[in-house]
Amino acid sequence: MENNEIVEVPVKYVYSQEELRKKGHDMATLVLERDKLEDEKIASNKNLKALIDEKAMQVSILAGQIEAGHEMRTMECYVRLNEPQPGLKTYIVQTTGERVDPPAMMRPEEMQESLL
Repeated sequence: MENNEIVEVPVKYVYSQEELRKKGHDMATLVLERDKLEDEKIASNKNLKALIDEKAMQVSILAGQIEAGHEMRTMECYVRLNEPQPGLKTYIVQTTGERVDPPAMMRPEEMQESLL
């Protein structure tokens, strides 16, 4: 009985030595490419972690400022010695005229007793 129908069926195919060598070369190339991608992923993850950590630090600073309701800033101030009393000095913010709490003068030589 003759049949002209063609069908595809799985049949065991044994690779030649040349085909095995080529597959080995292809596999080695893929391993190197995979390793390179893994290295890039590690570097990228480090960069992303650094960016995320930076944002987390900024969030933490803002949370602290919100909780405290203020922050300390360096501002240019006028200095008035012996105000509001001898032994104290008062800072007045240049831009706003606001008085800043007077710190105690640390050394007696900072206290001006008379004009030169």
